[in-house]
Amino acid sequence: MPKIMKRSILLSLVLTILLAGGGMLFAKDTHFLGGFGQSILRAFQTIKIPSGKKVSSLGNSKQKQALLGKYMAGEIIVKFKEGSDSAVHSYLVQSVGGELGESISEKGHAIVKIASNQSVEAAVESYKSLSNVEYAQPNYIYHSTAQVPNDTKFAQQWSLHNTSQTVATGDYTTHNPGVVGDDMDMEHAWDISTDCTNTIVAVVDSGVNYSHEDLVGNMWSSSSCVTDTGRNLGACIGYDYADNDKDPMDLAGHGTHVAGTIGARGNNSTGVTGICWSAKIMPVRVLDAVGSGSTSNIMKGINFAARNGAKIINMSLGGPGFDAALDSAIINAGLTYDTLVVVAAGNGDATGTGQEVVSSSVTYPCASTAANLLCIAALDQAYALASFSNYGTTNVDIAAPGTNIVSTWAGQETSVQVTDFNTWTLSNSSNSVGSSWGVSNCTISSNVYSVLALPNTCFLTGTGSEITYNNNVSSYAYTSIAVPAGVDAVTASFYTYLSTEYLYDGVLVGYKAGTNNPFSPLNISNILDAYTGFLNLSFQEYSLKNCTAGNNCSFGFFFSSDSSNIDDGARIVLVTFNYMDKDILNVYNTIDGTSMATPHVAGLATLIRSFNPLFTYQDTINLLTTKGDTLSLSGPGQIKYNLGADGYKTLGYLPTPAAPTVATVQ
Repeated sequence: MPKIMKRSILLSLVLTILLAGGGMLFAKDTHFLGGFGQSILRAFQTIKIPSGKKVSSLGNSKQKQALLGKYMAGEIIVKFKEGSDSAVHSYLVQSVGGELGESISEKGHAIVKIASNQSVEAAVESYKSLSNVEYAQPNYIYHSTAQVPNDTKFAQQWSLHNTSQTVATGDYTTHNPGVVGDDMDMEHAWDISTDCTNTIVAVVDSGVNYSHEDLVGNMWSSSSCVTDTGRNLGACIGYDYADNDKDPMDLAGHGTHVAGTIGARGNNSTGVTGICWSAKIMPVRVLDAVGSGSTSNIMKGINFAARNGAKIINMSLGGPGFDAALDSAIINAGLTYDTLVVVAAGNGDATGTGQEVVSSSVTYPCASTAANLLCIAALDQAYALASFSNYGTTNVDIAAPGTNIVSTWAGQETSVQVTDFNTWTLSNSSNSVGSSWGVSNCTISSNVYSVLALPNTCFLTGTGSEITYNNNVSSYAYTSIAVPAGVDAVTASFYTYLSTEYLYDGVLVGYKAGTNNPFSPLNISNILDAYTGFLNLSFQEYSLKNCTAGNNCSFGFFFSSDSSNIDDGARIVLVTFNYMDKDILNVYNTIDGTSMATPHVAGLATLIRSFNPLFTYQDTINLLTTKGDTLSLSGPGQIKYNLGADGYKTLGYLPTPAAPTVATVQ
């Protein structure tokens, strides 16, 4: 690391020196030390100046003040002493390089245009020392107090303003209603700024319904997009790496929900309010209709977002283990493009086993040590850690609201649940109980369900002698579904319980267009997944991409065993077919998750960087990890900085610095 030296000099002079030498500024350390009273706000540290780039406009101190929005740039108010006339006033102002402007009172107040190389602070001090000047001050900017948007669902958005309201559409019952004031205090933050259009924010997720009534005005577009590898793409509104096309439409809902929290149009008498009332949301689809995606697609999504100018990336997703390739894409986004990546801590299941056990062994990429990454835990309506949220003092940085979050949704969803498997086509139905799929009405958690089972029994073990499947079984069970007109995506979900010989016996899940058996012939292109070994009762969901509106589709299960080592078999319950219509543009949903906490921070980071476009990702991290609501977390549920995101405490912490603090270039 280069040696750090603080200098009280004008930023313009620093930039001139650096530009001449093609140098770079470095932050002294990763986070602020102590309170603001003990250190100067480093609003203009860590500004990376690539060699050969002309950025001299950044050195204009008046522009710095305008960006910070506390008072008018390039001018001050001077109160001249009574008895002096306008000629004296003009002479005094000209003597220090300024220009006398408009008189604004009969008592000697006037606006003075200050010298181009002079900061407002320096000008105030200079003019105060002149004869015939009673005092000088900045021309402050005032705002209406406590901006309350008129959006119809704002009263339910406890995360932005907690009045101890009950979120009627929420299913997370702990602390619903919550505690007054346990929120992000966005009403006061919006007194400072509501505009995020200076900073592009990418939603790397399941896409975004860019036509939604509450998002359509806040979407990003460009006439000169490039691909993840830099190839010219022409005009675009984002990209879809799940289907490899230029239409990043959301068919799952998750990405649209995230986008609404970040930047649903504010104060438009419609729906919800985003952290950003106006925004540039870049949709990047890397997850399919059930929210699944590969390392390669997510990497390409990160590269696309960063190459096309996104300074904030929201990634509300996670996987079970370290991913070196994905890590490299995150790191490169920071080093090359100064992009901050905000990710979710995960909702339990840190091991990828399907068991939602809350843990400090967080999912990846939360576990990444990339310098440009922030990992977010979820808080409930009393600012306590949500019961499902992963935690940890090493990787989980801060927390934000993540329960009963109301936001935009991708479209109208309908579901059809299988209540009786007797309507399915079952093979080998006349064979013994251990050779074919059968149907049983079984009691699960005090409720009776129709269960598809092989062997045909409710129990994994019998009384007296164990009930197992037979060797050399090849048995299918399937049904035909008629996809309604107007449907844009079909998914199938179910719960499964499996106990088979690992790698040799198991269940295939398959589907194909039409009404015929999806396993005849047994074609790998029709197979969605395979299960083998032991699997506790676990939820599974798949996208049926070949099932199209107005047509039939077949879906089912195939059980296979070899000639040795039998076990308890498989049980399938609660099969549900889900349909999404993206053309219904006024749909909202209330859901929980660290995925919902993450966009609260991503939106706030976007608001911060739009308020001060000179902020780097490191400046933004510094601010978010030092200014927020101190949490009352204890025991194993703690997080690294013990802070909950707070809009007012971050935006309100951005006064103009007296002078920049910089590093020597070596």
